[in-house]
Amino acid sequence: MTRHVVFKEGAVTSARSSNDDERLGEVMVRQGSITEQHLKDATLFARKGKRLGDVLVDLNIIQEGEIEDYVRMQILEVTSNVLIYPPKKLAFSKTKDTIQVVTHPVPVLDIIMEAARRTPTIDNHMKNLMADDRHLSLTKDSMVLMERVTMKPHEAFILSRISGTEPTRSVFALSPLSEEQTARAVLGHLSVGILELRENASAHGLALKA
Repeated sequence: MTRHVVFKEGAVTSARSSNDDERLGEVMVRQGSITEQHLKDATLFARKGKRLGDVLVDLNIIQEGEIEDYVRMQILEVTSNVLIYPPKKLAFSKTKDTIQVVTHPVPVLDIIMEAARRTPTIDNHMKNLMADDRHLSLTKDSMVLMERVTMKPHEAFILSRISGTEPTRSVFALSPLSEEQTARAVLGHLSVGILELRENASAHGLALKA
């Protein structure tokens, strides 16, 4: 399997994979955006040289303005899998590749957050977090990073439960979310640098209030 990721100024503009499951159409099916039959119908035309997104628009299955959103989903899936399943070999080179270029590049912080959402080893992370006696606290750069990362509502909500004065396990007790959802959100915030684990109860700045 090979994955090809294109960076421009530190963000990702396109990504593709030889893994069929990571192709745009399969990503859209898993997201519930199109059906398997839609994909089969569109693939017949795409094989004749037209891009899948354009074919889906021509067939009135999606709107033209939605293409970029779906391509961004694919980019997130391909690139986050690079982090989840590190490749045996990496190669870097300059490129003029313009396949599936998006207007607004995908920030690396969003990719790291997506990897936390999808990691299959979350049970291990959850076990370690719940056994950790250190305190979850906001970092000194947390406010800046919050503006740069695209969060889901429950991920932003978890931050309102961080006081910096209680052990990490207390966050799970205070969260109305499932333990897995809580663990993935906390892991994501730790990975991008919004949260940190501290030996003492002093936190940077103020904890967020709901």
